[in-house]
Amino acid sequence: ALEADMLSLVFTNSSPALPPFGGAKALLGASPFAAGAPANQAHPLVLDMSTTVIARGKLRLMAQRGEEIPEGVGLDKEGRPTRDGMEAFHGVTLPFGGAKGASLALVMDIFSGLFTGAAFGGRVRSLYNDAQAAQDVGHFILCMRPNLFLPSTQTFKDRMDELVSILKRQPCAEGFDEILMPGERESREEERRKVDGVPLQEDVVASLEEEAQKTGLTFPEPLD
Repeated sequence: ALEADMLSLVFTNSSPALPPFGGAKALLGASPFAAGAPANQAHPLVLDMSTTVIARGKLRLMAQRGEEIPEGVGLDKEGRPTRDGMEAFHGVTLPFGGAKGASLALVMDIFSGLFTGAAFGGRVRSLYNDAQAAQDVGHFILCMRPNLFLPSTQTFKDRMDELVSILKRQPCAEGFDEILMPGERESREEERRKVDGVPLQEDVVASLEEEAQKTGLTFPEPLD
């Protein structure tokens, strides 16, 4: 959408990961959502986030590394607070902002699942451990012309540059060197990874090497 100079909202629902506010059992999905807005010279808006305190994939990653997850991130299958990433992954991942995050997850389920005819209300199948049938996940994608209320798309992009400039001129809080647009840190990291490569954990490398052997492929040598 950004490449076509369009504004966009993208919602999806997902398998049960977090409870409705006040609940102890996973029902709603982590339900990631995204938004984009083009700009001229400034970095565009590239928002991509879930409704959980921490992405579920990061729970698995921290568990693989043997790291504890922060407090207040998840519950185990019995609804008890846990700092074990895999217990939270298979139990409950808490929404950010309490009732606000849980309400956003509900909005994602309504627009992406109920509205589209896909599964909803905790009935989306797991992407990781349920391959018996289709996942039946739903998506809602809305693209809009930036010139619906303005004279031209260029006018919108000029105004977007102005907004980004205003944001970046704001005083930084303690511990921050600059103010970044959503998605700007990831853009910088992408460029760095193109040069330096993507680091992989030892257990991930071992798993990929095992799969390569099964299929008769040669696993790439790491970069120096």
